[in-house]
Amino acid sequence: EDSPICIGDTTTLEVVGANLTYLWSTGDTTSVITVSPLLTTTYWVQSSSGVVSCTDSVTVIVNNPQTNLVSSITSCDSIVTISADSGYTYLWNTYDTTQNIIVNQNGNYIVTVDDGFCTDIDTVNVNLIQPLIQQSDTAICLGESISLSTNNNSELLWSTGDITNSISVTPTQTTTYWVQSSSGGVSCTDSIDVQVNFCGCTDINAFNYDQTATIDDSSCISFIYGCMDST
Repeated sequence: EDSPICIGDTTTLEVVGANLTYLWSTGDTTSVITVSPLLTTTYWVQSSSGVVSCTDSVTVIVNNPQTNLVSSITSCDSIVTISADSGYTYLWNTYDTTQNIIVNQNGNYIVTVDDGFCTDIDTVNVNLIQPLIQQSDTAICLGESISLSTNNNSELLWSTGDITNSISVTPTQTTTYWVQSSSGGVSCTDSIDVQVNFCGCTDINAFNYDQTATIDDSSCISFIYGCMDST
């Protein structure tokens, strides 16, 4: 009868009969042969008593489940979907049992697929290189400095030319700063807007009123009964 095996396995085929000669489709002439086909294969054997010859055959079904995972995924996204081939049961090292899983962390993800007879195991390495600037768009006063940093440890390049995880900037005008992270031939970019305001006293009645100021910095000094008072 037909015999199923997993790819890479061997199986034994045997003819039962006494005082016969044999010829297999493999060229073997023994009553027992061992085969290890890579594809589903039909083997035949001819038995002869010297007077009568008879032929029989058997099909060795080769099961070969395949995950077909890519070896690695490098992405600018914060999450990615990993997909194995359809038609099997699944077990991931995340304990998920679905064909597809969504991941948000770097690392190796391993899946075992089972076709009911044979299994296959494969691994994919995920590298998420999204260079998230940890600060949000912000505003500062002219002359102030601000620190910008990213949580990414890949190869970095800031618009300032810096290559470190954290930089300090003192813009003289509203400026967009970007950082580029590169890994595995993929480059990803994030940016932040730093608005520069002219800060000072905006109270027109104050002693130190600054008509160029757009943001009040609580430094106004007013006159009270002939004296100056900070309000």
